Amino acid sequence: GLKPLDKKKKSGFTEESAELEIEAVGLNTMVNLLYRLENSPAPLKIISSSMKTTFEDNNKFTLKLKMALLGKG
Repeated sequence: GLKPLDKKKKSGFTEESAELEIEAVGLNTMVNLLYRLENSPAPLKIISSSMKTTFEDNNKFTLKLKMALLGKG
């Protein structure tokens, strides 16, 4: 799920952060998601990330990302 965190103003910009958690995702899907986020035209930055294998299946992961969307204002 997606959990909004906070909104900060920095040097004429706003930074809205959120935490994204995706469960039971395969490694290939996770790599594709990170690639798309990194190459997105939206002004996104990944603040932190973590991944761990699921208890039920060693080939599936839980991915947590703390991200920020930057905007003017």
